[in-house]
Amino acid sequence: MKTLRKITFAFAAFMAVALATGCQPKQVSPQLAWNQSFNVLNVGDVVPIKYTSLNSDIDPVFEYDSKIINVAKSNSNGGWEIITLARGTTNLSMYIPETEGFLKSETITKEILVDRKKDYHVDLWVALDKHGGMARDVQTLVRSMDNLEAGQPEITFVGKGTEVNSILSLETIYKGAFYYQVPVSGDRFAKYVIKDNKIEAIAERPFKANSYATRKYTHAWLGDNTLLIMAASGDMTSILWTKLNTDDMSIISEGTLNVPLPEKAKVFTTSGIASYRKSDNKLFYFYYGKSSSGRTGVRTSPFYVAAINPETMAVESNEVNSCGVGEMAGSAYGELLQTITFIDSDNNLYLSAFSDETDGYERETSFMIRIPNGKTNFEKDYNGFSVDGKLISIMYLGNGKGIAYARNDELGTGIDDFAHYYSVIDVNAGTISPLKYDGKELGYSSGRFSSRMDSREGLAYIGVDPQGSNPQIYIYDVDSGNVTKGATMAKGYYFEQIRILDNYNP
Repeated sequence: MKTLRKITFAFAAFMAVALATGCQPKQVSPQLAWNQSFNVLNVGDVVPIKYTSLNSDIDPVFEYDSKIINVAKSNSNGGWEIITLARGTTNLSMYIPETEGFLKSETITKEILVDRKKDYHVDLWVALDKHGGMARDVQTLVRSMDNLEAGQPEITFVGKGTEVNSILSLETIYKGAFYYQVPVSGDRFAKYVIKDNKIEAIAERPFKANSYATRKYTHAWLGDNTLLIMAASGDMTSILWTKLNTDDMSIISEGTLNVPLPEKAKVFTTSGIASYRKSDNKLFYFYYGKSSSGRTGVRTSPFYVAAINPETMAVESNEVNSCGVGEMAGSAYGELLQTITFIDSDNNLYLSAFSDETDGYERETSFMIRIPNGKTNFEKDYNGFSVDGKLISIMYLGNGKGIAYARNDELGTGIDDFAHYYSVIDVNAGTISPLKYDGKELGYSSGRFSSRMDSREGLAYIGVDPQGSNPQIYIYDVDSGNVTKGATMAKGYYFEQIRILDNYNP
């Protein structure tokens, strides 16, 4: 600091003499100094830029990749800051431009490496005897991983996993750091965390007026801490709903949805599908009626779309879907195992659905249909899944891209058949292309009700459970479309779920 003051005073004296004698001062170097070094930054970090310059009245010029970082002045102190936006590497260059009395400074360049946030982890769920789904009673293990990058030892659950099936169902809701579900006991709503190979109940709430069965309900988040649960009643002749405050799992309100049974129907489908769209504050409930309960019951009409006021739960409209599609995927277990709906960057709502012989088709035919932003029924001419086979699960990744988990029916239709594959959907163009690594399509997997896909910060993690070889995780970069190989799992497990959760720090 003393050296800088001496330089500043000397320069001031030089300028004073020059002005007094009428001489035009020569341009001098601003003596830019930027000795700062950077460790690996995380997405979301804000880091001050520390530099000195004699020409302090002039802002520096910065050059960088704006997809990875931004540089802006702080609102608090007016200094310059780096704001990290996405995972990647960029050069950050800085110089002081030429002004009267000062030359342009040298350009100083620093490399900025931005990694993922370190405040979340990945839970891998596996079964030991067979794949889960359709109320199969399977032994399930969970192991928490810091990351799924390649280069680590083969993932095994021996001595490192948590056995959960005596308390938790494989079918669950998760958000933030927590799992929410009607547990195996079937008598309460509960909030859990899995940490250090232990299951900890954070909050529990016994049923009040409405009761729900393990696995058999749908849900929607109406806010950060308001969770809506919906399902058919015990006799399946009405639709129940309950709102929960997830801070303590207290019941905010509950009731029965005012929708009649469809014509000729004796019962409702088990859970239906619920989805909330924040842009127009609209809750959607997709459902249909059946001739009787159980697997022998026949759907009596194409599915219905109920648009609901989420505050009052009043039904504002209720009509058959405008595409005439038969039913939604996941109509018995909601989105507890797989995501069936998503909302894109333009606030359009998408749904995985299908028609079959009941609707006059020769075989089961899948669709990905869309409710445009601000509308309450589907766009008749849009189908984002125009290939053969069954569309099972969909997930939005951002940048106009979604990922689909589907089945090639020619290879089998059973839960354990190696007939399931992943594709990338361009939601705007309505086109679909198989996911590839090193120029080859990812292998077929078993697990009809598995959901080995999740995403965070521009990266999608996809698990393949192939026949005769190790389960393998791949990492898809949403912006670039590049696929890299991630961690490998040991043989001997039925790979069920990839679930990304925030770290629990009470």
